[in-house]
Amino acid sequence: SGNGHQIGDNRIGYSAGLIWGNSWEKLTFDRTYYALGDGGDVEPSHEYAFEQLQNQINLSSIASVGAEFGEHHSLSFSTLWMRSTENTTRIYQGFNRDVDDDIRVTRLRWVERDLAFNQIRGEHVFPGLKNLTLEWQGSLSFAKRNEPDRRETRYDYEVGSDVWYLSDRPEGNTIFYSYLNDRNLDFSSSVSLPFRLFQ
Repeated sequence: SGNGHQIGDNRIGYSAGLIWGNSWEKLTFDRTYYALGDGGDVEPSHEYAFEQLQNQINLSSIASVGAEFGEHHSLSFSTLWMRSTENTTRIYQGFNRDVDDDIRVTRLRWVERDLAFNQIRGEHVFPGLKNLTLEWQGSLSFAKRNEPDRRETRYDYEVGSDVWYLSDRPEGNTIFYSYLNDRNLDFSSSVSLPFRLFQ
C-alpha cells in the first residue's frame, strides 16, 4: 500500500508492504551413490531410502518514502528486510558398502537467515550554476545466517538380532554449528554539468 500528498510546491509519497508464508513439505525418495570398482567399472556403493519433513517460514517487509522539494531537489529512503527459518527432520536407511550392511542416519537441522538493506538517495539541480546536478546515495546492508545445532546420528544394524545399535564410528555421530554475519557500507556520488559542444 502507498499514497502521496502535495504540500505547497513540495510532494511526498510513501509505500509499504509485508509478506508472510508458512509451508510444509514431505519428501520420500531413493538415492543411489556410485563408485569405481576394482575393474574400473562404475558400480553402486550405497543405496538409501530417504524420508524428509521440512517446515519453512518466510517473513519480509519493504518500505520507501520520497520527497520532492520544488523542481530541483529530491530525497528518498527505502528499506528491505527478509527473514527465513527452516526446520528439517530427515532419516535415511539402506545398504552401505563400507560396512557391507544396512545403516540408518537421522538428521535434525534448524537454519535462520536474515537480510536487511537500507538506502538513502538525493538529487539536486542548481539552476544558478548552469543546471549543475549532484546525485548521491548511501546504503547499509546486513546478511546473517545461523545454524546453531545440526545433529546427525547413525545406527548400525546387527544381523541376526534385528536390533539397531548406536554407531561407534566418529563420522557417524556429529554436532555441527555455524554463524555468519556480513555487513556492507557503500556511498557514491556524481556531478554533471551540461554544456554545448558547438555554439
